[in-house]
Amino acid sequence: MKAYRYLSLLSLFTVAITSCSNYMNPNEVKFVVSDLDVVEIHTDFQQQYLDSEDKDVFIYENRFKIATFSNSAPKMNKVTYTISSDNGVAPKKVMVNVSTSIDMANSMSFVGDEKETNIYNLKVGTTYYYQVAAEYLSTFTSEVKSFTVNDDPLRNIFVEGVENVRDLGGWDIGENKIYKQGLIYRTAQFNYGGYSNTYVSAPTELGKKVLLDDLKIKTEIDLRKTVDANGDDEVNSITSSPLGESVKYVSCPMVFANKNIFTQDVNKASLKLFFETLADVNNYPVAFHCLRGTDRTGALAYLLGAIVGMSEEDLLTDYLFSNLANIGSEVRKSGIENLYIAGINSSSGDTYQEKAINYLLDNVDISLSTVTSIQNILIG
Repeated sequence: MKAYRYLSLLSLFTVAITSCSNYMNPNEVKFVVSDLDVVEIHTDFQQQYLDSEDKDVFIYENRFKIATFSNSAPKMNKVTYTISSDNGVAPKKVMVNVSTSIDMANSMSFVGDEKETNIYNLKVGTTYYYQVAAEYLSTFTSEVKSFTVNDDPLRNIFVEGVENVRDLGGWDIGENKIYKQGLIYRTAQFNYGGYSNTYVSAPTELGKKVLLDDLKIKTEIDLRKTVDANGDDEVNSITSSPLGESVKYVSCPMVFANKNIFTQDVNKASLKLFFETLADVNNYPVAFHCLRGTDRTGALAYLLGAIVGMSEEDLLTDYLFSNLANIGSEVRKSGIENLYIAGINSSSGDTYQEKAINYLLDNVDISLSTVTSIQNILIG
C-alpha cells in the first residue's frame, strides 16, 4: 500500500512537470524583426576623425576630448523585434545570431532583451545574415535576413575590459587586393602588469568570449618587458596567455623608451621572433600588444601595413586612431617621424612598400622569404 502511494505521488509529480513543460514551451512563436540595410560601424566622433583631411590636426584640435575617455569601440547597431507565442509566455533568453553564411554557420551570438539586441565587431564591406533566436525549453528562430556593412576601412573592435582593439585588415592596397580582415589584431594588454604598470586593461569574461569565440584568437604575441635591469616586470611574471591554454603565448619583450624599436640591439631577438611567428599560417588569427597598444604595437602595426602595401595616409590614420582610446596620453605624427618613418623613407625602393621591406630587412635578422610568407598570408 505504501509503495502504491509513493508511485501515485511520483505519477502526479511527473504529470505536473509535463504540464509545466507544455505550458513553458509554446507550439508556435511569431517574430517581427527590423530590417537592416547598410550598417555603419563607426561612431559620429570616429567618423569625424576618419573624414578629416588632416588627421594629425584633428587630433590636436580635439586634444581635450581624447586619450582620457574611451571612444575606440565600434558603434553598436540595434536589431529590434517583437516576439509573441501562442501561450503568451516570454522567452528565457533572446539572442541575435550573425553570420557571413546564409546557413548561419559559425555565427556570432549577441544576447539581448525581449525587444532589442546590440550587434558589433562586424567586418567592413561585408554582407551578413542574421536571425533572432528565442529560447524557451527549446529554441525558436526567426527568418534569416541580411545587411551589408559600409566599406569604409578601419575595423575597430569591442572587447570588454580592453582598450584600443582593432583589426589591421580591411584596407584597399590597390591592384584589386586588400589587407585581409580577421587575421591579425592590435590591442592593449590582456592582464595587469608588474609593479610599475598602472595601465588598466584586461578582458572580462565577455571580453574573453569575443577574443576566443568571435575573433578566434590562436596566438598572443606579448611585446611587454619581462624583468629588466631595473626589476621592472611589465607582464607580471606570466608565461602563458591570460586567455587560456587554447592560445599560444609568444613573449617578444621589447624596449621603447621613446627610441626606435627597430634599431635597438636589445630588441633584435624579439623582432626576429615576432616576424617569424607571423610567417607561420598556423598561428593565425593573431593578437599582439604591448602595454597600451600604442608605441611598440603601433610601430609594428605601421611597418606590417607598409609591407603589405597600405598607403602612408592610411597607415597614419590607423596609428593616430589610438588617440580615441583611453590610453592616458596623446600620440602625434611628429612622435614617429624621426623614428621609423624617417628610416623607411631613406631606404631604397621605388614605392613605399618596397622601402618598408628593405628597411625591415636592413634592421631585422629575417629573410625575404619570411616577408613573402607574411605577405601571402595577409594579402588577398
